[in-house]
Amino acid sequence: MSFEGGSISFRMFYLPRELPANAVERFSKFVAPTLQHLKDAPIHGWVTGRHLLDRQINKETAHFGGYLRMTLMRAERKIPTSLFRAECRMEELARQQAMGVAVLPAKVRGEIKKEVTDRLLPSMPPTLKGITLVYDSNSRLMFATALSEKQVDAFNISFGQTMQMQPILLTPAAAAAWRRKVDVRNWDPASFSPEVEAEPGEETVGLDFLTWLLFASEARGGIFQIPDIGETGVIVEGPLMFVMEGAGTKRCCGRASRSSASRRRPR
Repeated sequence: MSFEGGSISFRMFYLPRELPANAVERFSKFVAPTLQHLKDAPIHGWVTGRHLLDRQINKETAHFGGYLRMTLMRAERKIPTSLFRAECRMEELARQQAMGVAVLPAKVRGEIKKEVTDRLLPSMPPTLKGITLVYDSNSRLMFATALSEKQVDAFNISFGQTMQMQPILLTPAAAAAWRRKVDVRNWDPASFSPEVEAEPGEETVGLDFLTWLLFASEARGGIFQIPDIGETGVIVEGPLMFVMEGAGTKRCCGRASRSSASRRRPR
């Protein structure tokens, strides 16, 4: 789903500095090529958030509801696996009969795959994918539909090339460093089980906070008093998966019950 409506999955980033005044012009400079340029290799570039073929990047098309909205588009041609295998096997059987052999040499099978690819690929319709970003200039926060590590890397490379700055993935540890100037690596390790001693390990501050939030929301009815904010409500829903390395229970599932409705949006 797009950012315009419905549910959506995204990851948050923050920028080390404000976007330049000519940000839209920079996106336009790295606009995606037209599909006429699509050959054997994939093509990629920026389009507007309106649709994956909208190459008209200007101040009007690049903004939606007061936010900058762009999409990193990638286009490529793919041969369906089942079709490719069938075409290759058909050609292999014909070659076996012509050569009078039961098994083709590996070199011949490789040549067949290349010939089938060269014949079918140009006629395949383009496959389009996009990573959409929405940027809030007031908070320097950016929301992007880059979920996997591979997508994050591709997004960071293209955005860095366009803006000459690297977006920073907003993990719990990065948020603590950015907003509170706190290095969570200096914190003592946390343990929520009396049978297991806390041990230093990889950064788990986000998981620890979620564990505490689940407990606190159940124990306090979902209502919290936060300094400088006031009364805030939190809802935690499941199912949730808890995993622990070491002795004792390894993994358990549970469903958090719905807490009372929020009076204010949680932060």
